Amino acid sequence: MLLLGLLEVPTWLAFILFIVFIFYLYTARKHSLFRRYGIPAAKPSPFIGGFASLTKKGIMASEYDTVMKYGKVAGFFIGNLPTIFLTEPDIIREIYIKRFNDYPNRSKATYVTKFWEQTVLQTTHYDNWRFLRSTLTPGFTSGKLRKMDTIVINCVDKTMNQLKEMTKQSEYLIDVVPVFKNITLDITCQSAMGVKLDVEDQVNEDLKRQVSRLLNFSLEKNPWLLLLFFIPDVKYIMKLFDIDFNDAKAVAYIKQSLDTIVKERKEDKNSENIQDLLQLMINTQKEEKTARKTSQSSEKETDNLTEQSDKQIKLEKPHRGMTDDEISANAMVFLFAGNDTTSTAMIFTAYFLATQLEWQEKIVKEIDENIGSSEPDYDNIQKLVCLDMFVSESMRLYPPITRINRNIDFDCTVGEYKFPGGVSITTPVFTLHRLPEFWPDPEKFDPERFSAENKTNILPYTYLPFGAGPRNCIGMRFANMVLKMTLVKMLQNFKIKPSPDLQIPPKLEKHVFCKPVGGMKLILERRQ
Repeated sequence: MLLLGLLEVPTWLAFILFIVFIFYLYTARKHSLFRRYGIPAAKPSPFIGGFASLTKKGIMASEYDTVMKYGKVAGFFIGNLPTIFLTEPDIIREIYIKRFNDYPNRSKATYVTKFWEQTVLQTTHYDNWRFLRSTLTPGFTSGKLRKMDTIVINCVDKTMNQLKEMTKQSEYLIDVVPVFKNITLDITCQSAMGVKLDVEDQVNEDLKRQVSRLLNFSLEKNPWLLLLFFIPDVKYIMKLFDIDFNDAKAVAYIKQSLDTIVKERKEDKNSENIQDLLQLMINTQKEEKTARKTSQSSEKETDNLTEQSDKQIKLEKPHRGMTDDEISANAMVFLFAGNDTTSTAMIFTAYFLATQLEWQEKIVKEIDENIGSSEPDYDNIQKLVCLDMFVSESMRLYPPITRINRNIDFDCTVGEYKFPGGVSITTPVFTLHRLPEFWPDPEKFDPERFSAENKTNILPYTYLPFGAGPRNCIGMRFANMVLKMTLVKMLQNFKIKPSPDLQIPPKLEKHVFCKPVGGMKLILERRQ
């Protein structure tokens, strides 16, 4: 075959060159997007977009470098998938809060299967989100959380007793990553799925194995996701075949197990008195009238939704119970989201306790004065002001949620910027929390930033450890309760010290969550 009438090449090679040429035109068109809209952006490489930066630096470092170089509104290509990094507080407020009705949905850049889209609070469409949010919100009021603190303390006690056995004779070197992950996994399995992981039988062992598969499934290594980064329009093929990014076998097994648990609870007349999130969802089917009253009264008690949401947004009052699919799907999402975010906060707070020994002893003194040797619970941990400051600063530097997003469905103008429709607006929280303009000496760990005197100086929408607006993390109060009760229990029993080879500051893995490379090895010493 003659190429351009000049060079004889094999047909197969001509076909490959043709495909490469078409792909070049495709990516070149994609890469011109931000230039056409006048948005400053990191220059993408031909064919691979920003993939080289992501591979070399990791996601969070790439976000930080892009914002520092191109500004608080900056374009970036995740492969060839366009997104806009947003760290300008006024525009964050405009998109996530004031104009929430215009941009209510999270990113649609990747495909979400029909099962998740129709059932899950995090990914469902706006109308169903309003119903689910109003239905689930009563589960996170202070009254409900008080009734769940027994679940928390029982799970924490089990681990603390194991650690006490290990530290009987001397100090004990331990990687706190699996320790905290096991604690949060126990708590979320009991509260969201009604399953006690320490029960030894074959059914429970099989379920634990599938839960582990689901939690350890790497999205970054998923071939469909990688293909989507290079050819964003492949999402239409995924939609046609309804392809799931998650481990489909694990999802199917866990859903079947949850369906069985839900069925058993429905048949048990005494189950309505069980105090966990799973039962709350089941009760919406049994007591719709009661659920409506609970929802109305809980609006005053929720986690200050109006503080970070548009007061014009009104959640839909429950008009039906949750379906079985909605119950199972949201239980699985609570399992995944609650396990990873809460354990991350625990890991890095423990790291700072070990490296800031003066603060550790200050917090121990506060615990002695307010709780003593009593068990921590929802009420008494509210008295621990120093601990709250310490946790807040830890989550500033290593936030449990490192990025949040909203989808822009149509071309729009916000402030001085015109944003293209169909693009995800991403707020890189890890970067936002480190911008010197908002946080003087940003790499310094300083809990005093969150003292009563100083926290009023924090610019609104520059501290977002659990997201922003009506679609913020619904379980943030539960996560805070679990985090503080666990830390109090640990500090009542142990002094936490740095290990000789502890890396300061921690080196992070190159993906979307704050995960320390090689774990987090600390020394536990029994308190007398």
